Amino acid sequence: MHYDSGDIKIKERKKEIDVSINYGTHLPYENFYQLQLNYRRIKNNAAYFELRLPLNIALNTNTNISNSGIGDIMITYNDGLFKKRPGRFSYASGLRISFTDASKKAANSNFSLPMSLQNGLGTTDIIAVLNYDIIKYLSFTSGIQYPVLQYNKHKTSFTDPGNTTIVVAENYRRKPDALLKATGHHQVGQFKINAGILAIFHLANDHYNIAAGKYILQNSKGTTLNWTADINYLAGKNLIVTVLYAEPFKTRTNIPDGLARSSVLSGKLSLAF
Repeated sequence: MHYDSGDIKIKERKKEIDVSINYGTHLPYENFYQLQLNYRRIKNNAAYFELRLPLNIALNTNTNISNSGIGDIMITYNDGLFKKRPGRFSYASGLRISFTDASKKAANSNFSLPMSLQNGLGTTDIIAVLNYDIIKYLSFTSGIQYPVLQYNKHKTSFTDPGNTTIVVAENYRRKPDALLKATGHHQVGQFKINAGILAIFHLANDHYNIAAGKYILQNSKGTTLNWTADINYLAGKNLIVTVLYAEPFKTRTNIPDGLARSSVLSGKLSLAF
């Protein structure tokens, strides 16, 4: 959910490259590391194409099982709307593309690694975001991520409620997410501070396929609320340093896609040229 109002402006730039290192946790024993490269080709001060390419490493310290590989890439086009009217609207539209079917297994196992250890979601999603800068110091952003191609082949098992029957399930199927974010901005000299609340609404229960039909993942529908804060520093004529921290203060009961995080810390270098 990137928007220009969240960044210190660098004038007369045509291209930007970001390199970020992200660290996340979930529960006491799951750690996530991500090295991400972002490239933006800027048409003018409001419009640009962006490519995000992540390398993911996930580790379960309890089982000592890890997995690494290219994560889901994101390709978006970003531009402004109604530029002659008071207030500023901008939008982003594009795709999140997974290059994995999320079926990687541990050695000598018939089942896939947990979704939290997979490199991607096993889907291709449409992404659409709309941002509105209400005033200089406040923005509202809404978005949706809708899976249009689902090729996830994750295989797992469940104990059927009410008895001890083991149900083999595969081909995990995700439902769409909607997002809403309110962000406050304040700039002091070379520093710009952004802080806000991000709500993620998972719009329906996900499911697996089983021999008897669908195995509905109860309580996977729901809302997660996060607070986020970042500091941007203009370190040179064409260089911005960013540090971001985020964590949830309310989560949905069941997050089977493996994207649950207890906290996220990120550092980023942005070079314009």
